[in-house]
Amino acid sequence: MDRVELQRVLGAGPAIVASLIATVLKFGDRTQLGAVHLATSLVADVQLIAGAIIWTWAASQPARSLARHGDDRLDVGQAHCWPTWSRWC
Repeated sequence: MDRVELQRVLGAGPAIVASLIATVLKFGDRTQLGAVHLATSLVADVQLIAGAIIWTWAASQPARSLARHGDDRLDVGQAHCWPTWSRWC
């Protein structure tokens, strides 16, 4: 998620709405399996909403430049990303 402009904006809204509708429909089920489905759906709702909040915050931040440090590290928002470790950063 280091490049916000590559993420699909239009897919998040309908996914959150559909998930919330499915969660509301699961409140009527009073079985043990229904409770498991409801709990799973609530966790998915929290994760989708948290992801939307983080994406909105990241999209509103100005772009960061690749400023060089004296010890040859790149400042790209990742802690201790050495150029030789680029495949893991």
